[in-house]
Order: sequence, then C-alpha cells, then structure tokens
Amino acid sequence: MSDDELDPGLRGYSDSGSDYHDLPEPPLPEEVRKTIREAAPTGVLTLKRPTEGDMVKVRCVGPLAPALAELEDEQGHISLDLGSGRFPRLEAAVSTMRLGEVAKFHFGQSVEGDGLPTSLELTLADWTPRVDLFQDGRAVKSLLHRGDDRRRPIIGQVCLVRCALHSEEGGAQLWTRDELEHVIEDMPPLESSHRFEFGIKEGWKLMDKALLSMRRGERCQVRVDAALLCQGAPKGLLPTALEGPSQLPLNPEP
Repeated sequence: MSDDELDPGLRGYSDSGSDYHDLPEPPLPEEVRKTIREAAPTGVLTLKRPTEGDMVKVRCVGPLAPALAELEDEQGHISLDLGSGRFPRLEAAVSTMRLGEVAKFHFGQSVEGDGLPTSLELTLADWTPRVDLFQDGRAVKSLLHRGDDRRRPIIGQVCLVRCALHSEEGGAQLWTRDELEHVIEDMPPLESSHRFEFGIKEGWKLMDKALLSMRRGERCQVRVDAALLCQGAPKGLLPTALEGPSQLPLNPEP
C-alpha cells in the first residue's frame, strides 16, 4: 500500500508484517489427532493462532484429571500459558486453533501428569497475545485491545500516546499522560516537558519497542522491570522503594 492510498494523517505508517496473514497450521504431536467441529467465525482477527508465551482461555468438554480440573473458573474456562510446558499436549492442541473454533482432539494413551483423557473437545474462547520486547524477560507486552488498523508506526514518526505507569503492588498510579508526544528513536529537546522522559537511553528504547509493535487504536500493558525503567529516568520520578527488581505495568495507547 502506498502513502497516497492512506487516510490523512497516516502517511509514513508501515503496512508490512501484517498480523492477518493466514499461516499454515502448526503440526501436532504424532499421537494427537484433530477433528474440527465448528470453524472459527470469519474475520481478519480469527486468522491468527496463539503462539508460545500467549495466555489462552479454553472450554473443555470431557473428563479432566484434578491437575487440570482445578484450573477451571466459574465460566468453565481453563487459562493456560502456552510454552509453560505444564500441559505440553494440550498446549500443542490449542496452538492449532483459531479464536472461536471448536475441535475434538484424540490424544491416544494417557500420559501421567498431563491431566488429559484419551479425547477432549476444546473451544478457544479467548487469548491474550504477549510479546517479549527485548527477548530477555525485562519487558513483556500483553495485548488488551486490538487496534482498528493493520498499520504500525515507523522509526522517526511522531506518535500521540495515552500512557500510565502503575505499581504492581496495589496498582497505585505513579505517572500518567493523556497526550504524550513521542518520536520513535528520537532524542528529546532539553526544554521539552511533554515528551517521554523515562530514561534517555533504556527508557526511550522501551517506548520505541512498544510503539513499533502496536497498531493505531491498540491498547496494551507492558510489565517492565523497575531496573530497566529507572535507567536514565529523571531524578525523583519514581519512589526509591521501587528501584529494584519489581514489575511495573506500563499502559501505552497510540
């Protein structure tokens, strides 16, 4: 898509790396077989499948061992962190599904400890995509609301962001901006009071990484190590007690 085809104000946005490509279904373990009972509803948001690191909610129909049954909530959903390895065959099954899809899986012989019967009907009820922004666990992004547009901002672009920083313990709001102007991979002028000020080095990288992974209208939460957030941060911005390994939720919204 060329800039000439974009809506006013969107010129410069990247149209590459779409989340909506229909990729091949991941392979299942040899002993696991899948039969689709009800296909996922038609729509661009159902083309993707959950991947390692995502949190999913599934509805299970069939007998469950206590290890799995105890995870069931009041709505009959079981929450799983894909890639955790706690239920490897179930995680592999869910990774082949789309949002809203209903499928029956035959798991063959039971494996001690995984809580699965020989067959189980699953519905992928919900899932929260997660991205490890620095690939080291210091800043993990969780998608709260999908954007209304497939384009992403690019390096050098000015983004208008709504952003808040909260303490994980108690959820106290530490800092907020309703209209935060941020230039991706750009340094702030010395006299600026409205640009993002969490660290001239690592802090700016955090916001750049988050925005480059987002779409217009998207809402997400980034759980970030206080140590990363505090590097280069303005003096007195965060309470001294937070300058440690605790996690801080940061909520940017372009």
